[in-house]
Amino acid sequence: MNSKIIATDFDNVLHDLSDGFKDGMLYGQPIKGAREALSLLIDQGYTPVVFTTRKDLKAVAIWLRDNEFPMVEVTNTKPIAKFYIDDRGLRFTAWADMLRYIL
Repeated sequence: MNSKIIATDFDNVLHDLSDGFKDGMLYGQPIKGAREALSLLIDQGYTPVVFTTRKDLKAVAIWLRDNEFPMVEVTNTKPIAKFYIDDRGLRFTAWADMLRYIL
């Protein structure tokens, strides 16, 4: 495990997708505190990596730049990281717990 990489999802973690996916365009505003959080992680020696299932990674990188985020890697592959920040994640404890949550 790389102890310096913090993997963060894009939609609803950095990019506000509260109006839904629509046509896949990047229309949302930054999530409050997201820019500052990524900057703080970098200042503390971490390497944030943005992962997304969006096909157009270049558009995501441009949106991040245009919204004054620090320069970070953007990928569609979940990297090996110390932490994963995702709005749809479940913390695994045991399969019985997961099934109770899902079902």
